[in-house]
Amino acid sequence: NDCFQNSTPLLYSRLVGGQAISFGNDSGVWTTVTLVPWHLPVLAQALTYLTIAALIAGSIWAARSSGWAQPFSMSLAFSLGALVPGEAFTYQFIALLPLTLVLLLKAIERQRWITVGLIATSVWILLSSPCALAIPGLWTIAGLIIFGASVAEARLFRVSSPAC
Repeated sequence: NDCFQNSTPLLYSRLVGGQAISFGNDSGVWTTVTLVPWHLPVLAQALTYLTIAALIAGSIWAARSSGWAQPFSMSLAFSLGALVPGEAFTYQFIALLPLTLVLLLKAIERQRWITVGLIATSVWILLSSPCALAIPGLWTIAGLIIFGASVAEARLFRVSSPAC
């Protein structure tokens, strides 16, 4: 696994399970590095399954809380394509873009500045090369922050019915 691959399972396997990661330098030489001294692969696997279950449950809950609002519900489900697979390359994080845009626009409209700040910070992380970051898993963390903010702000998308 190299530094361009990011996903929820890889995040835990690298930071908890002690899995090695490859970094390339300017000369094109790749070196393998282990980020942590411990090796807890069973805990990493358990955290992976717990997080994936939370992502799926959060998607269902947020879609229902929003009143199944479109395009929010669709983009929420679409974003799982970046957060659930075992290995996702950088271009696969494009699945988060619709959710990011929908949430950002709604947060600005409703003046939810903390949410706007979280999204802006996450986007700033996603604009950097994952190999240039201190922890390659920051891409996954940024994606999880966007997803978590979307779940937390799901009620913003609920359309109130007009009075009769």
